Amino acid sequence: MMAIGVKSSCRQGDIMSSSNDSCQKFTGEEMVEPEVLEESGEKMSKKAAKKRAATLKKRLYRKKEREEATSSSSSLPEDESFSSNYGDVTPKSAAGRSWREAVEGKELTDVSYLVEEIVGSEVSLRGRVHNHRLVAKILESGFTVQCVVEEARVGTSMLNFVKQLSHESVVELIGLVSLPKKPLTATSQQVEIHVTKMYCLSRSLLNLPLAVVDAARSEADIEKSVKDGKPAARVLQDTRLNNRPLDLRTPANQALFRIQCHVQIAFREFLLSKGFLEIHTPKLMLAVVKEVPLLDYKGQLLVWLSLLSFISRWPYVGDMRRVFEVGPFSEAEESSS
Repeated sequence: MMAIGVKSSCRQGDIMSSSNDSCQKFTGEEMVEPEVLEESGEKMSKKAAKKRAATLKKRLYRKKEREEATSSSSSLPEDESFSSNYGDVTPKSAAGRSWREAVEGKELTDVSYLVEEIVGSEVSLRGRVHNHRLVAKILESGFTVQCVVEEARVGTSMLNFVKQLSHESVVELIGLVSLPKKPLTATSQQVEIHVTKMYCLSRSLLNLPLAVVDAARSEADIEKSVKDGKPAARVLQDTRLNNRPLDLRTPANQALFRIQCHVQIAFREFLLSKGFLEIHTPKLMLAVVKEVPLLDYKGQLLVWLSLLSFISRWPYVGDMRRVFEVGPFSEAEESSS
């Protein structure tokens, strides 16, 4: 019995057998062992040996292709089935088309409407990324809700997409309303959303002039952090005024405007019930007396009109008995008020 190598001579990449000087082809993953070829006790011809070696080589390549196909097919579900569930929305992007298909026919739910009575239902939300550590928190009109992104539910790629979203980016997501095991203390809503789809509609800058979390921090919290040896960031007034849209997103400012709105509504409803008529008066008029403060507007001298003097005289001439106005108030005289 005689062993015949796959190749008659050794080249670079072949390994020489020390026992019988035969050559073995090294493929990098496995080694083709020299095969004993015999036919009726006689050795095969050189041509038959080459044919047999070529056949063996083809089998090895086919086996390798099948293994690669199997490994690639196992990774297809995550790439294909989850790829349409997330992404940055642009007019011509695939994520933009997926977003339009996902939200078609769905109404947006306000974060303030997320309560225990709708647990188990699917909702569509739009808001800003407030923060994302172990879970994401979505901010919308001063209300916040906790959003849970599970790798087993959405895949690794979508989880990485959510992690790299910058704060204050506008996102739209679809998920199921769930009741957490423990009461939530860091959000306004006591339910959480298990996210299935999330699309970024507008990305914010990575380095914003101020962080809403820092701007929302009270002086008491800052003093406490200093005593604990971990001083928190303090946002100064100039920074707040120069970046007013960001500052308005803090819970305190949101509350101030809401309180102001409801106070005006209360005054308006009371006065209307008493037969008053709401009017809107002019705030500037042409100056006729030079002793009052003047304002140069496009070459004409104007004077601030006192609201009290206007309401106390002019509407009565127009047969308006009871009038009121809700709005900015100005005085013509210099004062500290």
